[in-house]
Amino acid sequence: MPEIKYHSAVTGRDPEILQLLGDCFPEYWSDHAAKGVFPHREVAFIAENEGVPVGHVGVMPFKVFTGSGQTVNLAGVASVATHPQYRGLGIAGALCRMALDWGKTNGIVAMPLFTSLFSVYEKSGWQVCNSPLQTVRLALRTPSHSPEAVPKKASELTAAEQSMIMAFYAKQPPFPGKVQRSADGDFHSWGRIFRQPDYRFYLDADGYGLEIEGVLAELCATPERKNELLRRILSHHHAPLDCAAPCLTPDPREFVLTPSPTDPFHGEKPMWNWTAAPSPEDEISRTLAEGKFYFPLADKF
Repeated sequence: MPEIKYHSAVTGRDPEILQLLGDCFPEYWSDHAAKGVFPHREVAFIAENEGVPVGHVGVMPFKVFTGSGQTVNLAGVASVATHPQYRGLGIAGALCRMALDWGKTNGIVAMPLFTSLFSVYEKSGWQVCNSPLQTVRLALRTPSHSPEAVPKKASELTAAEQSMIMAFYAKQPPFPGKVQRSADGDFHSWGRIFRQPDYRFYLDADGYGLEIEGVLAELCATPERKNELLRRILSHHHAPLDCAAPCLTPDPREFVLTPSPTDPFHGEKPMWNWTAAPSPEDEISRTLAEGKFYFPLADKF
């Protein structure tokens, strides 16, 4: 039996952690491991054997709105990895519980994550959240007019266009789950979004849409123009485009609504764990229970 040692809030060990992640998930982490640089900032928790990391959990703190304009501190759990030779020893569960303890002492209200491996996290107190992600499919009556919202890659946006997009987002109501994004820096930032090479924006005077991997992950528009903007965006596509846009109530005569708790990228669902038991009057727990909490896909960790 190997002697596993656990360390919380680890800093300065990015190359070793990246090597572990590259070994576990080469399809995503190999390039980052080769560069030796994390693509985002996180609080790292590791398990090691003889000084070598064999398990890892990353935590990314961020703020979301509750719906009334107030914000709460959350911390997303991601990059959960155990080296294949050390699986079955309870390493991932121990690291997740260590991360949860860290959240309790650092003002974190709850710690969500996305996964399809529910049993791994249920053992440590996480519960599946069936709050539906609003998806929309265009009905067969595809608009025939020429689209006006021309798509641009995120890297092609001018500074003025970036400012317009940020302003549209800031003006949106504080729906439950809306992320308070910084201008640049950590994972939940506009800088990270604008640096993604495969993200596409549809921008005009009415607002913008953000497409990620064939999914309209975000739509921000003036209330009276949002349906028209959505029509223009979807008319670019010969096939229906999945949509998970916040602040969107499409005309049921034009769109087919398909509420689903599963994200359209990897078939994952959000799970939720509280650092302390919330009261029934707590706004964020109430919106979760009512299925009204939105998990923004552009900020998915």
